[in-house]
Amino acid sequence: MNDYSDRRQSIRYEVITEVGLTSSAGHTKVHTRDLSKGGLCLMLPAPLPRNEIVKIELSLLLGPNAQSEPLVLAARVAWCAPETQDQFQVGVSFHDLNEDHQTHLETFLEFLRQGFEVGAGDQPQ
Repeated sequence: MNDYSDRRQSIRYEVITEVGLTSSAGHTKVHTRDLSKGGLCLMLPAPLPRNEIVKIELSLLLGPNAQSEPLVLAARVAWCAPETQDQFQVGVSFHDLNEDHQTHLETFLEFLRQGFEVGAGDQPQ
């Protein structure tokens, strides 16, 4: 079978949390749909062009009262698809991650592998 899910290199975890996004359209706060070692899926009010390089500001939530300093990650838009008339799913792949960023992501993903749940409701106010 040759569909997109067969080409994924990393397990994706459903994680709904707020991230900062800087793109050609400006800076905004958006929500994630899922996260993996290689990238994430964002929910946006407007489409982004394929191959655009964007900046993601991701704070890893490691517990109810524990949050990392924001990681600023470059990512490339891999795909964009309408979810509804005014909402789009945008898949991005991380671009040029340094070793520190990879380590932080691996730590967070290990929490998810162990069943730790993270959602938008866990965001500190």
